[in-house]
Amino acid sequence: QHIYVGNPELIYNVTIDFIREIFDIIRITKNHQYIRFLRKLCRQGDDIYHFNQEKIVQALSECMDQVIYPTRFQTGVVSIRTPNKEWVTIEEFTFNTRKFPPDEVTYVWRFLQLYSDLCIGRNTNAIRFVEKELVSFPEAFESLKSVYLPSNYRGAYCNIILHVHTNKFPRNPRDTNFKRIWEINYRKGSPSFGDV
Repeated sequence: QHIYVGNPELIYNVTIDFIREIFDIIRITKNHQYIRFLRKLCRQGDDIYHFNQEKIVQALSECMDQVIYPTRFQTGVVSIRTPNKEWVTIEEFTFNTRKFPPDEVTYVWRFLQLYSDLCIGRNTNAIRFVEKELVSFPEAFESLKSVYLPSNYRGAYCNIILHVHTNKFPRNPRDTNFKRIWEINYRKGSPSFGDV
């Protein structure tokens, strides 16, 4: 992992077969450090590697049933399917350390981080994939609002909202409702508070 940091020649020569091998290792070991490595292949500092994002999305779409703990959003509740095929709320999953080991909780959190890193830089193919297959806006927003989720999970969902659901397309303005809370008094040259 460390030899790729700051080494653009290696980053640019990553192949889809190499990424598939990493996902095979993740499938077998459930080691979250390999997910962290995939994040490094997506971006380093301000450098974004769209070609690696595309390869990771392609490889992930081929094996997602084997490496991802699926989530769902129903009637205002975000649930996650655990390895024993049981659906539990995401809050229970993150806080019940006797039932769910910390490595499993970190594994899911690393995938949430990967989802936003795949979409950073407005990678529209990755955005469509993550939005449709992995994390819907209602799921991300409900998780972000939850005071019972750990801050690292809420931070990951915040990044998903930013990179997957908000910062999608350049020059595509969103409808925003603004309410003027002051009006400028042109004679005095300073703002004065109007109807609030």
